[in-house]
Amino acid sequence: MAARGSPDMFLWDPYTGTRISLPPDREGFLMGDGHWRCLLSRKPVVAAAHPNCTVDVLVLSLEGTAFWHCRLGRDERWLRHEYDHDQLPLSTPSTLNGMFVIMFVNKVVMLELSTEPVMFTEIPVDMDPASTPPCTYSMSRLVESRGDLFRVTFLLSDLQRRIIDGISVFKLDLSARVWEKVELLDGRVFLVQYPSQFWRIA
Repeated sequence: MAARGSPDMFLWDPYTGTRISLPPDREGFLMGDGHWRCLLSRKPVVAAAHPNCTVDVLVLSLEGTAFWHCRLGRDERWLRHEYDHDQLPLSTPSTLNGMFVIMFVNKVVMLELSTEPVMFTEIPVDMDPASTPPCTYSMSRLVESRGDLFRVTFLLSDLQRRIIDGISVFKLDLSARVWEKVELLDGRVFLVQYPSQFWRIA
């Protein structure tokens, strides 16, 4: 969150009211028009229990071609990084083991912010075509849960993306470099944003 009329920024837990200070927005990148998304590489409470764990904060513009990042408790300023949106769309990243992940059709890209310059590591990932029923169009979202990365795919029957015929869920097996289809979530529930609505997957 940002304080109105001030460069001060902080993370806020709406359940406990706890605030975690962030470097001030001296460049004013949040003061302009546009939509922004903020992600944490891991939960601060987890990092607090493990001194060797760090928490990176990623703030990206959904319309622009730059993102800002910092490391909690270590960085005193925000670092800016330009990227090619056509080559590396960052509109729907997720996290896995303290790193940010971007999904492509046949690969995932791991974003490492602790290096200078920022490092992007591409990992080829396969998916069995038989695991997804035929459809007119599909759209996927990434969800991290308990150290696992899932791919939630909406199967659509029209190009206007109004009718959902089904939902398939896949779990990433990095050792085998494959998305494995799963039928059960082991008691978990995912809230997944699909374009402007929320869907509950039990």
